[in-house]
Amino acid sequence: MHVTHHGPYALVLAFLTGALVDKMGIFEGLLIAMAVHSAVHYLVDSQMHKRPTKAILGDYMTSLRNLVVTPDSHCRLAVLFSRIQRELDGFRTKPVYCGHTALSLESPLDYRH
Repeated sequence: MHVTHHGPYALVLAFLTGALVDKMGIFEGLLIAMAVHSAVHYLVDSQMHKRPTKAILGDYMTSLRNLVVTPDSHCRLAVLFSRIQRELDGFRTKPVYCGHTALSLESPLDYRH
């Protein structure tokens, strides 16, 4: 799905992020874009929805706690990056290994241990 399907805010944020990354570098650009996005969300929640700051921060902390990071998360990233590289190289890549196990690049984030 293209970013324009998500509305004008997503499109403006995408252009802002691209410009910041181009001008400042990947880390700084994404960090500033995330800060702008967080400020916009905070202002919308506090001004339009009339929510107190404590409730907004509580929801944010709850979403962070629910973020699942497993010991094999790095394997999922390895598969994802290998798929991208495989498409760029015309399907001429080496198999991905996580530990001593070869990972499958065929189905979505299919990793086998």
